[in-house]
Amino acid sequence: MFYKNKKTNDEIDNHNLKDKWYGALARRGFSLEIVKKVLDIKDINNADLILEGNVK
Repeated sequence: MFYKNKKTNDEIDNHNLKDKWYGALARRGFSLEIVKKVLDIKDINNADLILEGNVK
């Protein structure tokens, strides 16, 4: 993930942080499908292609 926080090395903290992101993005009106795509991006260089639907 592309988030810098000293606590992200702990698996439990990563899970809690991801849950918070799901909630925050859902409250902003993003669908679960879009939120999953965004949070599952592994390669920042392909992020635009993934979000445009050109790469799955």
